[in-house]
Amino acid sequence: MEYLLNFTNQIFDWLWLPLKHTPCYLDIVFLSAISALLFMVLFKKTSNQKKVKSIKNKILANILQIRFYKDDPLLILRSILCVLRYNLIYLRYVLAPLLVIIVPVLLITMQINDRYGYAPLEKNKAFIVRLDLARDQLKDPIALQLDRIHIRPSASIMIDAPPLHDKHQGSVFWRARLVSGTNDSRPHLELGFGNEIVGKRILAGKTKERFSPVKAKWTAPYGLMQNAEGFLSSSGPIRAVYVSTERASYPFLWWRVDPVVFYFILTLIFGLFFKPLLKVQI
Repeated sequence: MEYLLNFTNQIFDWLWLPLKHTPCYLDIVFLSAISALLFMVLFKKTSNQKKVKSIKNKILANILQIRFYKDDPLLILRSILCVLRYNLIYLRYVLAPLLVIIVPVLLITMQINDRYGYAPLEKNKAFIVRLDLARDQLKDPIALQLDRIHIRPSASIMIDAPPLHDKHQGSVFWRARLVSGTNDSRPHLELGFGNEIVGKRILAGKTKERFSPVKAKWTAPYGLMQNAEGFLSSSGPIRAVYVSTERASYPFLWWRVDPVVFYFILTLIFGLFFKPLLKVQI
C-alpha cells in the first residue's frame, strides 16, 4: 500500500505544477470547482438516473400525502412506511456511485491536506521535535538506547535546549527554532539511531510541496493521511518523527476554517451549481 501511495503522490506532484505560483486560496477554490464537476459527471455516469428520479418522486408524493391527509392516521402510517421503504431503495441506487466517487475524494483530500493543511513555522518561534523508538525491536534497555539518538539540523534551524528523554515512552524531545540570515531554502532535520537516518522537512515560508508533521512507519488507516514524506522502514528501530506544526486556516464568510473543511464546503456549493446544468439526479 505504501508503494501505491508514494506513486500517487508523485503523479499529483506533476499535476500540481501549473499551480506552483498561484495563491493558495484560489487553488482550493479551483480544485473545489473541478472536483464538483468531476463528482457530478461520475455520479451521472455510474447511476441509474431514471430510477433515482422515479424513487425521489415517490418519496415526495408520500410526504405530500402525509401533509394533505393529516386527518387519516392509517393513511399517514402507510405513507411513513412507504417513505422509509423508498429511502432504502434510493440508497441502493446511489451506493454504487458513491463508492466510485469516494476514491477521488480521498485522493484529492489527502493532497489538499498535505499541501495546504499546515501553517509555516515562524522565524525565531520555538517548535518541538520528537523521535519515538520502536520499543519492540530493541534488544537493550530503552534507557541505554536514548543516548544513542542524535539530531543534525540544516543551517537555518537551531537546537536551543538539551534533549529531553522519556524512558517510559522511548522518546526524545528537542526544542528548536528557525533563525534568520541564512541561505537555507529547504530547512530540514536529520535524525539518526544506529544505521537508520531519517530526514524530516520543516515547513518554512509559502510552499506547495507535500508536508506532514509526522513521518512514521506505515499503519492503516493512519498512513492514508500522513504519507506526504513517505514512510520509515518497517524493520528499522525508529517508529516515528514528529514536528509540532499548527493547522492553516482560510477565511470563509465571517469565519476562518480548516483547508479540508473549506474544500468540502466549496465543493458542495459548486456541486449545487453544476447539478442543474448537467441535469444530474441525486
